[in-house]
Amino acid sequence: MENDTRSEEVWEYVKPPALAGVEILEAHNSAQELRVFNAAFSIAMLHTWRGEVQYKGRSWPTEPGMVFCTEPDEIHVASPYSTTGGSFHVFVVEGDILREYLAEHGTCSGSPRWRTPTHTPSPRLRQTLSTLFGMVPKHVTAMELQCALTDLIDATAGELIEQQRARSAHLAPPLTVAEKIRDCIHGDEPGLDLGMLARATGLSRFQVIRSFKQRYGLPPQVYQLHLKIARGQRLLRRGFSAAEVAAECGFVDQSHFGRHFKRLTGLTPGAYMRTSATQAAKHHLQWDDVPSIIRPTSSTRRCLACPPGAPDALAQTHPSANG
Repeated sequence: MENDTRSEEVWEYVKPPALAGVEILEAHNSAQELRVFNAAFSIAMLHTWRGEVQYKGRSWPTEPGMVFCTEPDEIHVASPYSTTGGSFHVFVVEGDILREYLAEHGTCSGSPRWRTPTHTPSPRLRQTLSTLFGMVPKHVTAMELQCALTDLIDATAGELIEQQRARSAHLAPPLTVAEKIRDCIHGDEPGLDLGMLARATGLSRFQVIRSFKQRYGLPPQVYQLHLKIARGQRLLRRGFSAAEVAAECGFVDQSHFGRHFKRLTGLTPGAYMRTSATQAAKHHLQWDDVPSIIRPTSSTRRCLACPPGAPDALAQTHPSANG
């Protein structure tokens, strides 16, 4: 894997039926700049990819041999140094699944957090990641996959997960303004608008947008749209119809939901449901087919929630995300 001889850009996406809540993404010769909304926890293992990642308001240089870890509801932008691209794997696990494993492990009883986004893995962590990535495309038993995942979580718990200590509530770090805005958005209060966010934080509407974009890379309404689509993906995987999901997630109708879903994921809700239902589904994907909220910014560097030709999300406030 270190010497990737393929020249075409190839993405492979697998959701092993034996590993509920786990997805594996494999990319070869990826030279695109990616803007990613993270709906789950993830660990990217870099083989030949090197570049800079904007995440949590900071720039993180990365290189082959490192892992890059992200948490749910965060956005990162990955910019490769080379125009020829590089290869990497990504292990994605839903928060509930990771918490379940960590609770059994005895490591974390609350909300897990990575110690740091970038890390040079130990030989054991590298081996457990490589083992799981190598098993996925093969015909192995459910027991083998589940044991490999358990070994990976065990290595991850000791090396990547921030160890939690009991502490008084008044010692917990205060929420930043941007985090308060994010919590309001996650609260999904009916009729939530910019004025409500301003009143909740004591800021002006301009300050709300400015502070949130500085921290998360997107204005509040675009972040809210990503969040709704991520929730829609989870409901579709659970077997709800597109019409039911559209109503549950607050879209005007199924067509409205479908337009936004395809723009952000590259698939229609129906196609996504078929992908989720396929046993051991594995796809060689073109960019427009990547079935996750992962899309290249390309040379236009435009936000995925914008219509073609609109300026980048980081550069201006967008019209309503529900429009």
